Amino acid sequence: MERSPEPRVRDIMVGSPVTAAPDTRIVEVVRLMNAHRIGAVVVAEEGRPVGIFTERDVLNCITWMDEDWIGDPVQEYMTPQLVTAEADEPWRDAMVRMDEGAIRHLPVVDGGRLVGMLSVRDLIHHQTAFLEAAVLRRTEELRSKNELLEERDRERSHHLALAGEIQRRLLPERAPRFEPVRIAAHLASYDGVAGDFYDLRRYDDAQLGLVVADVSGHGVPAAFVTVMAKHCYAENCRHVRSPAEVLRRLNEFLIGPLGDDQFVTMCAACVDRAAGRLFVATAGHPAPLVYRAATRTVEVPEVGGMMLGVVAGETYEELALDLAPGDRALFYTDGVPETRDPAGALFGEEALAGTLVAGAADDLDDLVTRIFGVLAAHRDGGPSQDDATLVLLELGA
Repeated sequence: MERSPEPRVRDIMVGSPVTAAPDTRIVEVVRLMNAHRIGAVVVAEEGRPVGIFTERDVLNCITWMDEDWIGDPVQEYMTPQLVTAEADEPWRDAMVRMDEGAIRHLPVVDGGRLVGMLSVRDLIHHQTAFLEAAVLRRTEELRSKNELLEERDRERSHHLALAGEIQRRLLPERAPRFEPVRIAAHLASYDGVAGDFYDLRRYDDAQLGLVVADVSGHGVPAAFVTVMAKHCYAENCRHVRSPAEVLRRLNEFLIGPLGDDQFVTMCAACVDRAAGRLFVATAGHPAPLVYRAATRTVEVPEVGGMMLGVVAGETYEELALDLAPGDRALFYTDGVPETRDPAGALFGEEALAGTLVAGAADDLDDLVTRIFGVLAAHRDGGPSQDDATLVLLELGA
């Protein structure tokens, strides 16, 4: 929006000011002031100001002069050291001059000739109008900018929603049937698009693989990396059953594309339903919590490795766990235990394990729902601060 040009003195002055010749008697000048209801008369000669006679001068005459002063010529009592304003100078400059000199009336000249009068009242009135106009103009500018920001925000939200929908389509639509192994999963994104992902892959009648991953950062950059990492897993680890080898291959692929401040954490697993065994490897990611039905206790396997995309040539250890009927393994991303309450306290791994035990009688989908409900209660109305993913596996009878 274009700004209005800075007003000049001629834009706010009073044109055709009341004047008097130097030899005009004071009584006549006072009559002029009363008739026009003004506080000053410019004393001019041939159109050029030579002095000014104001209410202040009248008071000085009354106080200090004898009674014959009223018939004297005005030039004897006028203020001759005349301060003037140029018609085309900015009105703010004239205002500063009047303020510094404690001047209430300022004759306005153009080429030395009197063309108007500027008073403090005129300046105050114009300054008020100027400020009101400036406020209105600024309000309109802010309204326009706000509308533009709102439009961009709507567009961004629309694009994020589309990106989030595309991401959700990349997740498994449902867990593959793999009795007696049952699986439930849910991903809750932080801001429409997620830096988490999981995948489930059935190798044959005996084995099923899964991965749960968390990309550093949030938003669109993290979402791009999740899509890239998931594509790499699907294309390069299609028939790789060893979780440690899955991580090794993904690490080598991600070394090049990721930036210096980006990385991926992942837990990879393979369950053998015939043998009742779970093979696990991790890359900077929490190991699954293993619930033992016989003892109603939770174990945390000790297995670890470097996050993906950081160090080339990294190898990963693999742990084999025996599962009995009723045992469960909970895979998760760090957005679950790192959920904070309004005071900043973490939910924590211990509370997550307790919820796993408390929901031992729930079916898998209900237990996943229970955990997310407990996380929401921990936040106590506060917003989530990270993506959160759960994959729950159970070996049935």
